[in-house]
Amino acid sequence: MVNVCVQCRESIGAREPFDGSPGGVVHRRCTEPARAAEAVERAAWRAYLSHVGTCDACLPEPIGCPEGKRLRREWKTADRAHFAILEQPAP
Repeated sequence: MVNVCVQCRESIGAREPFDGSPGGVVHRRCTEPARAAEAVERAAWRAYLSHVGTCDACLPEPIGCPEGKRLRREWKTADRAHFAILEQPAP
């Protein structure tokens, strides 16, 4: 049985690293951009939550704090970038 990467549609050799998932098998090289984008998104989310949890201006309303707004914008941008990578069609 030949495994085919569901992302790039190339066959996966016996010695190539791959990830098995419920949707099929994927080359590790095909998942690296999505994993990197997810790491950036998680870091931005943690920074936002850390700020909101410790900022006196954010406790009543996070939207009123300029730093909270900036961190939320960074997180939303990272979230959109991660989603865009996940939604790219296979070549």
